[in-house]
This record gives sequence, structure tokens and C-alpha cells, in this order.
Amino acid sequence: MTTSAVRIHAPKRKAGFTLLEIMFAIGLIGLLLTMVFVSFKPDGAGPVLQEATVELEALAARGHAMSVLHQKPFWLSFEADRVVLRGATLESVGLNTLEEEQWLEEQMEGEILMTPSNIEEYGEYRPPNDLKLFVRRWGAKVTAWYYPEDSKAPVITWPFESTGLCEPISIRLERDESWTEIDMDPLTGRINEERSEIYD
Repeated sequence: MTTSAVRIHAPKRKAGFTLLEIMFAIGLIGLLLTMVFVSFKPDGAGPVLQEATVELEALAARGHAMSVLHQKPFWLSFEADRVVLRGATLESVGLNTLEEEQWLEEQMEGEILMTPSNIEEYGEYRPPNDLKLFVRRWGAKVTAWYYPEDSKAPVITWPFESTGLCEPISIRLERDESWTEIDMDPLTGRINEERSEIYD
């Protein structure tokens, strides 16, 4: 006696999504897009602080590179309403390199930088009015941030030596409750460490 097995096939389900699955996916995409749009405010503290950080690092890197390349003194001046990259003229007029370096050292002792005819500006960064920029020199107390409040305040200078070395300073940027602190590397003039608290 032979028996044959009978197989019963269940009907195949058609490929595709149900209306409920499609509505759920659209709702999820809409929620994600809303979160991205709300969290990214072009005028929020995060983008403003990030832009300031990038601009300051670019100015510092340029000053550092120019001082090594041209073997002349360059420096950043932190003023009340801007940060300026200054340096010796690149033409062969005016003081020689040794005289320029001695002149810069004398000016730095008083923290007030006079600009003679052989000094030029090579770039600047003007922060928005609601952004405060503080500077802390190497060896100063952790809370010893300097903020030039008006145009008559002393100007802090950050020199780049022709050897490629510079003073390791820290810069603090504040906007409302948000802040970013950057420690600058003495060998490269670029950001060594960055700490932030952003409240958008």
C-alpha cells in the first residue's frame, strides 16, 4: 500500500506595505525632520560660537605660518570690537628683523601696541555684538580672563615667533549662557583643546 503525502500551500501574501505602516513611516520621517530643523538654528549660539572658533583658528594659523615663512614678527591683537592679525611689512623697507622683534618686545611689555608705518594688518575677525571674547594668558589663574570692554582698554597681543613657537593662550567665547573655551597650541598656533556648553 502506497501513501502519498499531500502538501497544503498557504496562499502567498502580496508584497507591499499596509496603509498603517506607510503612515507610521511618514510620521517618523516628519518627526526627525522637525527635530533637525528645530535643533539647527543658523542664528543660535552653537553655529555662532563655531564660526567664531573657526575664524580665530584661521587667523592664528595664518599669523603663525607667515612668521615662519617670512622670518618676521606677526601677532594677533585682541581689541574691544575685533581681533586683528598684524605684522611687519613684507617689503624690505623699515626696520630689520632684529629691530622689529625688539620693538615688538618693548610694546608687549606695556600691552599697548602702537602701529608704526612699517606694520600692516593682514586680516581681522569682528565678532557679533552679542558675542563676548575673553583671553587668558599662559600661567594666569584659571579665572583670570581678560575682556577688553572699550576702545581705551589695553590691547592683549599674541605674538608668533619666527622659530614657530608662540605663547599657549586660551580664548573663551560667550553668547548668553552658552560658551566655548579653546586652548591654543604653542607649536602650531591651532586649537589644541576645545570645551563647550551650548544652550540653544
